[in-house]
Amino acid sequence: MYQSSFLFRSDILCLFLTYSSYPFLAPSTKHRRMPCGSLCYLRTKALSVRRHNEFFASADSSSHENVLPRLDSSFSTGWDFLSKTTQQSVLEDGNKIEKLKAEKDGSLAWQEIQKYSQMLRSGNVDWEDIPPEDLDIRLKWAGFFHRKKRAPGTFMVRLRLPNGVIWDYQLKALCRFLRRYDLQNTCFDITTRQNLQLRGIRLDDASIFLEELHRLEIGCFQSGMDNVRNIVGSPLAGIDPYELYDTRGICFALDEMISNRGRGKPDFANLPRKFNIAVGSSSTDTVHGHINDLAFLPVAKCDHSGIVLFDILIGGLLSPKRNEASRRLKLWIPESSILAVTRIVLEIYRDFGLRNSRATSRFVYLVESWGLERMKAEIARRLEESNVEWFTSLKDSIVDHSAPLIGSEIFGVNSQRQQGRFFLGCHVPVGRLTVEEADALADIASNYSEGEIRLTVDQNFILPNIDRTKIEGVLREPLLRERFSYEPKPLLKGLVSCTGSQFCGLALIETKNRAMELSMVLHEMLDFPDGQAIRIHWTGCPNSCGQAQVANIGLMGAPAKRNGKLVEGVDIYLGGKLGVNSTLGTLYRKGIPCDFKYLLPVMIELLQTHFGARLKSHI
Repeated sequence: MYQSSFLFRSDILCLFLTYSSYPFLAPSTKHRRMPCGSLCYLRTKALSVRRHNEFFASADSSSHENVLPRLDSSFSTGWDFLSKTTQQSVLEDGNKIEKLKAEKDGSLAWQEIQKYSQMLRSGNVDWEDIPPEDLDIRLKWAGFFHRKKRAPGTFMVRLRLPNGVIWDYQLKALCRFLRRYDLQNTCFDITTRQNLQLRGIRLDDASIFLEELHRLEIGCFQSGMDNVRNIVGSPLAGIDPYELYDTRGICFALDEMISNRGRGKPDFANLPRKFNIAVGSSSTDTVHGHINDLAFLPVAKCDHSGIVLFDILIGGLLSPKRNEASRRLKLWIPESSILAVTRIVLEIYRDFGLRNSRATSRFVYLVESWGLERMKAEIARRLEESNVEWFTSLKDSIVDHSAPLIGSEIFGVNSQRQQGRFFLGCHVPVGRLTVEEADALADIASNYSEGEIRLTVDQNFILPNIDRTKIEGVLREPLLRERFSYEPKPLLKGLVSCTGSQFCGLALIETKNRAMELSMVLHEMLDFPDGQAIRIHWTGCPNSCGQAQVANIGLMGAPAKRNGKLVEGVDIYLGGKLGVNSTLGTLYRKGIPCDFKYLLPVMIELLQTHFGARLKSHI
């Protein structure tokens, strides 16, 4: 049976005594009293450094199959964790993907990807000989996405980076691996879940790549298909002067519970559909909690104990069929109950979620089928049975907390809660980095931010813990002045784009290059007097990976007509709002051709009417 490698909190004390020997810990925080979440995060990082060094010291470089965990025939699959009733329902009335999972569970890809990789390297088979249901579907359980339409034979690999944290040595190692390929066909993409996707990897190298990830304490299993996706937390965790809660520890703990840190855990590897989880640190909306299936947002703090209470939100959804903001469950819990609530919600979804139609299998449909009150009552019942602490109201001793809304305004040099320390927010054009750029960024992080890089849901990055004496130096770095600007223009501050048709077979339009080009043209024509970020999101299809509905202006790939012929076009959404009283944007206009002759006038009108833009004097 499956054995988790999770180290429980009994080991925190002894690990804490060794923290000062690790270079990742900022001097200003070494002797500060840490909340539980921070301790969990630091413990995880300490173990990461220790294990990383041990792996490199002991690994036989001539072998690429001796470091990964061995999985034997007794290994449980996601199917084994379904109830007999659910299994029978799938066999009788399950959709096509459910039947495929019943035939062979996707979690078996954790073993089979190593087998396929070895067979391909031996020359016994070609990648085209692999069954298509494995190549194009099941390997997604291992985080490998075949680029069937755009780059046959190559894969995008999606990592798991809880709370969006990656370190210089990890990023440099990933760059070294990608250099084995043609750099014209490889790159890194920052996703809207604080994650990284690597492009251009070949399946015959999969076991070598997985070994490297294992040494680096990074995972990629369960990053696709019917799994819990990357756990999102505040990119300002532990450094935000206004935060109520440091999200790093709980994000790592959630990832451990759900996916064994991206190495595979079958308990929740056979959900009806994907599932998104976010944990916020304050009322500053840096995690987009209202579009997640499950979100925990801190709303108050006990005066006498300092315990933070979290609001529970459920049922957020962006999809081709419908879009829904999450709903408040009106149960409040302390940090110590987050893991239990998450497990309960996932068990309910796994055991009772709808599996007959992919279009109606997301968690929100179960919430609606049961009703919010029944869902709340069932969660509360299970919490009570487990002796887990929860509240149905906020007591008088609780004070509301609010923080300045930052949103996309994380750019430039900003003061941290630690005296003499600063973070630098930088813009990544549509979230894409070349291998050379990523390698140079790792060097900058090593020199200025103690090696730490934090990704954001807006596809940008933050360099934390920069000493006051190093500010002048980091601002002179050519990469940050010329490419990843810390002073981006208003339309670039909130610019987000999905992969688009360049690499994604589902996209109806090219997005990333077009998004940048349109933004630059608009800046040449318009002035923005207040200089505030205007969030423009591009998404190539109704799946809305680019999250068009949370933007001030969202552009979604759609068919359009020009001179009676179908051409690439967009539907425009307007009015998305983040933070307190967040809302989703609504459809404004349909079927506008992407040709700038048609799209540019519409965008100029929107920016002038709704966002105070003015035509430049020479226009």
